[in-house]
Amino acid sequence: MSHAANALAMTQPAVSIGLRRLREHYNNPLFTRVGYEMQGTELADELYPKFLAAITSLEAVYSFTDDFEPSTAKNMFSLMVSDIGDMILLPKLLNLSQQEAPFIAYNMSISQKNLKERMQQGEVDLAVGFVPELEAGFYHKRLISQYNVGLVRAGHPRLNSMKSDSMAYFGERHIDVSNNEGEDSLVERELKSLSQKRHITVRLSNYLGLSRLLLSSDLVATVPKILAVQLCEDHDLQLFPLPFDFYNYPIFAYWHEKRHKDADHIWLRQQIFKAATLVQKEIT
Repeated sequence: MSHAANALAMTQPAVSIGLRRLREHYNNPLFTRVGYEMQGTELADELYPKFLAAITSLEAVYSFTDDFEPSTAKNMFSLMVSDIGDMILLPKLLNLSQQEAPFIAYNMSISQKNLKERMQQGEVDLAVGFVPELEAGFYHKRLISQYNVGLVRAGHPRLNSMKSDSMAYFGERHIDVSNNEGEDSLVERELKSLSQKRHITVRLSNYLGLSRLLLSSDLVATVPKILAVQLCEDHDLQLFPLPFDFYNYPIFAYWHEKRHKDADHIWLRQQIFKAATLVQKEIT
């Protein structure tokens, strides 16, 4: 009892009174004397982890501060980034972050499944892409303006025809890329709205295998220019302007309103915005 009183910065009578109240509440002695020691009863042993969890939660609330110091922070930010953003934006984001916050880490995902609920519950801090369903309760900011182009292997036999003739473009076999399993890609949705239809030979869930398929065939891909430029630099591919008017989807950053004023999230958004500015300069 004396040791407990010292640890709690209380008098021994005060601890005795508190213990008596607990015994009365649970109708259990809680402690019994064994030799020269007091040992917990079975109920006390069962209650202990529950009390410990409650105390830990209270201490976390008491010690909480909204201060954020990037140089020492060890946050793990969870991001949903489209694979285009993953390939183009992420390298610059990591480079910027390492300069200011060497201990910051990122958990990346490209899945948009239940994204709204995951962001509302705090499982995802920020989303990057084109997700128009994130409206009420969400903030968003345009990051990168982009437009779609055609992409084929260098030396494609009908490249010149596809540049100027939409019939030639639609007469080819195509690769479609959709991040949302079982759903049409944004390109397919837009073409359907224009009453146009491509012959899809291969449908991919991401852009990672796209270059290999293009290099080994005469297939055609329709991708954002921001990605096409990068792929052409890395592989023997060639981009071309689409021979018809096509709606272009920009890339946005989205975040839930409950994270809007958090110091660490403000810092995260600033890094995303800076990275996007660097990317935009490279493609204009």
